[in-house]
Amino acid sequence: MNLLSKIYLIIYLIFLLNNLFAQQLNHYTCFVDRIEISKWLKNGKRSFDKNGVIKNNKQYHPLGIVHYGLLNHNEFLKTKDSSYYYKLLDQISYFKDTSKIDLSVDGKGIGLPYNYKHADLTPPWYSGMTQGSALSLLLRYRALTNDTEIDSIIEKIAYQMISPVDKNGSIGKTSEGYTWIEEYPNSKKSPQVLNGFINGLIGLKEYTDHFTKDTLAKRIHDECYESLKLCLSKYDMNNWSNYNRKKNSRCTVLYLRYEIMEMKHLFEIYQDSIFLDQMKIWSSYTEGKPMKTKRTDLKLKSYYHAKKTAYSETTNTYSVKYNIDTLGYWCDSLNQQSILKKIKNQKRKSIFKLSSDTSKSINYIILKSENDIELKNLFLKNKKGKLEKINAPIHKNNLYIKLKESEKIKDLHIKLKHRSSFKLIDITLSEIKKYEMPLFYYYKTNETLVKGKYEYVINNIANLEDITIFYKSAKNENAKKQKKWITTNCIKGDKGIFEINNDNKFHEFMVVYQPTQIHSTIGGIEFTKLE
Repeated sequence: MNLLSKIYLIIYLIFLLNNLFAQQLNHYTCFVDRIEISKWLKNGKRSFDKNGVIKNNKQYHPLGIVHYGLLNHNEFLKTKDSSYYYKLLDQISYFKDTSKIDLSVDGKGIGLPYNYKHADLTPPWYSGMTQGSALSLLLRYRALTNDTEIDSIIEKIAYQMISPVDKNGSIGKTSEGYTWIEEYPNSKKSPQVLNGFINGLIGLKEYTDHFTKDTLAKRIHDECYESLKLCLSKYDMNNWSNYNRKKNSRCTVLYLRYEIMEMKHLFEIYQDSIFLDQMKIWSSYTEGKPMKTKRTDLKLKSYYHAKKTAYSETTNTYSVKYNIDTLGYWCDSLNQQSILKKIKNQKRKSIFKLSSDTSKSINYIILKSENDIELKNLFLKNKKGKLEKINAPIHKNNLYIKLKESEKIKDLHIKLKHRSSFKLIDITLSEIKKYEMPLFYYYKTNETLVKGKYEYVINNIANLEDITIFYKSAKNENAKKQKKWITTNCIKGDKGIFEINNDNKFHEFMVVYQPTQIHSTIGGIEFTKLE
């Protein structure tokens, strides 16, 4: 293919990215947001066959092929680099090669075989996680290329997946009788693995959204969706999560963090608050627990989804304390006192101007005044030298300015309503990037409350949203410590009604919220018993 043909191909592919089929598919958050493709290739013993299909330990690993395909698809969408597109095509060739896949279920299904032993499974065996993830990959390929010939392969992979486990499919039943997608069908050592079920469910959801005539798949999807919501709490301990439904199957930190990202993915797809709430609970468990792994391909290896806030008796609030540098590279001098002096000496009292003399990037600016700030306008000089009006929240005497990722500041103009409304005493600049900032902050508090109805309120709120208050109770402290946090036991918002219908007096509350700025504050919960 000559250069001109390649250019036309890329233009054509970019056009196809905007078609309706593609727009219906969500970003594959739980995997591509966690993995760095170049480092993933170096993780493990990976190689390629003559057609460019990836292998692991010299064998075809169907899920590895799917993952490499998803990574290349994601990189192509981001960069429009055709090399990723051709690597994606190489992986798709595996699913079209009848010598590598298995026709099963009387020829109606396609199984993606694992031709080696795993735990108590003998080859060939098929995984619901792999079948579902393959649907997600092939649907994205279909949207990208409009290759309708892949449709029959997609349908057969789905048919194999939704077949019962006794017919080489992946659909089984939990002990309660709920429909379940098995990552390891017929395995007694690892029944009802949670993360594998979720990837299977995501693929099945995307499949039923596009192949709407498959009513059997839709029915099984709906059953599985309800099963997940009913079973989520069964995987929880009081401070961690289990890998599967066997006793003593506590998952690793790596797996729990993966499940947190899966909850995020599920919430993006279904917009069901149960997944966001479960994500909040699990995120609180992982704080301060680093992943003990030698893997280098994980993007979020040192990231914590939640951070516990500290209580200040002085302000009667909870907040997160960061080690933020009060960077001295602003204005003409390299220290903060020079900045303050320059601002005070400006002739136009109603407009303050801060300038950067370096190319170093920052993400947050916090300006603190002696008195409450009354702001008229705030302008930031962009890369083209023009002033752009920006919005920034004010909390009493603090002005919080959140900048775009890797913004290089030239000038910041602050226009006030009147001269006396701003007496600068402190400037804090931060280089904390968006992906380094936790999704959630939280705190826990204990209360002794008797049976009845209460009005609750949380005051001193600044720079946060989406407050969720989880609760648990027991008749004594020891029993309370053994209780789980569960998604159904929660109330929403900074004020409302909380009712106690039992005789439990010992209550614990976990307040979880999403910060909108690096510095946010929140007060404790105040309860007032209603007569």
